[in-house]
Amino acid sequence: MKLYLLTTISHAEYYVIAESLNNAEAKL
Repeated sequence: MKLYLLTTISHAEYYVIAESLNNAEAKL
């Protein structure tokens, strides 16, 4: 169960980072 939570959190972090990069590219 802990492993599942860790992978879920990491996936959420990757999603947030990807969204931030997309927003940064849109501003350029």
